[in-house]
Order: sequence, then structure tokens, then C-alpha cells
Amino acid sequence: MTKNDITRGLIDFAVSQCLKNIKEDPYRSIRRLADLGRQFAKGRFQEELFSLFQRLLLNEDGPYYEMLKQLVSSVDTDSLKTLGINIGYNSWTCGASRLRQITAEKDYPHWLAEISLSPESSASQLKEQLSAALKNGTYAFRLHMPAQSITTDTRQLGLIREFPDCSFFLDFMDTDCTYSDDLLELTCSCDNLAFLVPFGSLQSRQLVDLLNARQRIYGVCRTYDNTNAAERISDSQISEMLSWGSPLLFFLAAADTTQDNRLLVDNAILDARLHQTYPALLIHLDADVARIQQLLLSSRKNL
Repeated sequence: MTKNDITRGLIDFAVSQCLKNIKEDPYRSIRRLADLGRQFAKGRFQEELFSLFQRLLLNEDGPYYEMLKQLVSSVDTDSLKTLGINIGYNSWTCGASRLRQITAEKDYPHWLAEISLSPESSASQLKEQLSAALKNGTYAFRLHMPAQSITTDTRQLGLIREFPDCSFFLDFMDTDCTYSDDLLELTCSCDNLAFLVPFGSLQSRQLVDLLNARQRIYGVCRTYDNTNAAERISDSQISEMLSWGSPLLFFLAAADTTQDNRLLVDNAILDARLHQTYPALLIHLDADVARIQQLLLSSRKNL
């Protein structure tokens, strides 16, 4: 057993106790989770992140308590704990150390890797990709579902179970959200998997209803472009997204979106997070992933 295994075990136990007590004393338990995060933080990014959480949670009347209570009450506890530890410890601590070693030689590893699934690709090819990325310190993966169905072959997504220390985000943004019963049962049994579901269509809403019934973690996603950037971050459209039942709201820029419009959305999201404007965590997906990457690689503290 390695030092990292022991540390993860301690974190697992402590988080389990907090989640167990959260219904009886939500304010104290939620603050305790933030305290634990800072206690186990080993890099500058984690220390700054959990320090910010601690400051935000000083406001007991703030909407973030409502958001966290909703997550804890609506999402399976094991899934919430597994994804939280896999991202916070495996990706941002253990993986970050390896990423910094690799990037000293090559400028390519990322804390979150994007992989496009394809009906033509085999499960063995995907396993090779995941294994190679893991060796380089990548513990998080965004899996893009293809527009054409892969629901007749579940072997690719079955690999999620073979990498229990990793976090997976199954992205339906380029699909019509059709989903076979077999694939639904398989993916909903994976505690290290979250879903990214596009807002708007009837099929998307039906998928969200299925995920809610199974207490799965998912984010509601919306794209923006040069014609609607300001509208996407308006109170009315954010309220529409929240009505789907998840406090995790993702925003993605279309490929041809100008830098000015990207900055408009980014600044609005950063401001909303800092001032707790909504009972939700607004995530500017590509910008936040890049921001975390930069902070992880610039950490001054050795792990």
C-alpha cells in the first residue's frame, strides 16, 4: 500500500462521515467538507480553491448551501463521493505531480483529456488511450458520444468500470440523446461517471428524467455564439436551465465565437460564482478546464 493509497483511504472515511451527517446538520457538515479539502490540499491550486470555499460558506444564507443540499439529497452518495475524490485528489493532487514532470519534457498532457467515441473504434483501442493518459498523470476524461449510435456495443463504455480511480464525463452535446436501456443501466452503475446533457430538446429532458430517477450526477449544458452570448447568461435563461433539476450548469462557446464574446461570458460566470448569484455552480467549460490546467502546472509546492 502506497502513501497515496493511505491518504485516499483517510479522505474517503472523512468524506463518508460528513455526507452521513449532512442531513442532520447540513451547515456544519458542508463547512467540514471544505475544511477537509483544505487540510488535505497539497498544491497551491487546491489550497486557494478550498480557502475560497471556506470564505463563501461563511454566508449561511447564501445560495451555495441550497445548491449543496440539493446535490446531496438528489445524487447517490457513493457517486458524489467517488467523483469528488477522483477529481480533487487523484486529478488535482496525484495526477498534477506527474503532469508537471511530463510537461518539463513535453507540452501535451492535460488534467482532463478529450476522447471522441466512435462505432468504428474498438474497446481495446480506447483502453490503450486511457492507459497511456493515466501514465502521464491524466485521471479525468471527457468522452464525446458520436452523433451516430453506439448503443448496440457497450464494451467501450464498459471500460469506465476498469478505471475506478478516474473520472469520466459522458458528453451528449453532439447527439440527439437517444439511449438504449442496456447503455443506461451500464453507465448508471458507474459511480465515477457524470453526464453532460444539452439543454432544450424533448429527448434531452427525457434523459435527464431518467438520470434523476437513478440519482446520477449530470450537468445541464448550453452553447453560445456571437448572436446570443449575453442572452445565455441572463437570469431568465439560467432559471430555465435550473428548472431541469441540476445545479451544475455548463456553458460552451461555438467554434467561431469571438474572443470578446468569450470574455463576456467568462467574466459574467466568474462574477456570479464569486457573489453567489444563483443556487448553482456555473462552469465555463473550456475556459475553466484551461484555467485549472494552468494553475496545476504552475503550482509551487512539490507533492
